[in-house]
Amino acid sequence: MNILEEIASENTLAMTDRVILLQLMICSVSSFGYYKQAVRELL
Repeated sequence: MNILEEIASENTLAMTDRVILLQLMICSVSSFGYYKQAVRELL
């Protein structure tokens, strides 16, 4: 039982890390697109 709980917690941590990475990537991509649009309007 203990081993299963440890594996489950490790999988949960890995999933959380992936979700955080995905959100960071989406944020950087969207902010980059917004930056490009702002530069285009300025030029």
